[in-house]
Amino acid sequence: MLATVALALLLAAPVHADPAAEPTPEAQPDPMVEKAFLLVAASKDWDTARSTASQAAQALALEIKVEVEPHPTEGLSFDAKTCADNGFEHPCYVARGRHDDGEFVSVEWSSAYEGFTPGLYIVVVASGPEAEVKRHLPAAREVYGDAYIKKAKVYMGCMH
Repeated sequence: MLATVALALLLAAPVHADPAAEPTPEAQPDPMVEKAFLLVAASKDWDTARSTASQAAQALALEIKVEVEPHPTEGLSFDAKTCADNGFEHPCYVARGRHDDGEFVSVEWSSAYEGFTPGLYIVVVASGPEAEVKRHLPAAREVYGDAYIKKAKVYMGCMH
């Protein structure tokens, strides 16, 4: 009887595997992804940047997407309805580069990009992988001789 109880306890006891043999959790991908941005202008003045963006869209035959407005503490923000519709409190701003790569004109807040000179409204005409953005540089330089590409890491992780 004692042997039966001992065997039952042995069978019920948890099995402890060698920790070195246990699978390790897979590494999570880096939420920061390097993107390239083709800039044609920068200004501390919103009206100047907005005007330059309109001119760039016309001169380069590109769509313009300026869906933000200046904000005194955040630099730029979407309007209150857009913030609420996306689950954010106003003010809210998500800088270009998360899921909107391509060739179009926008005005962005430089402080949102690591390594950019802070406090400027920047006019961006293309964003995405560097090789793709470089294809658009010659056309931009025909109109804006000092157009250039700047790279920054963009957060691609969850924002809620």
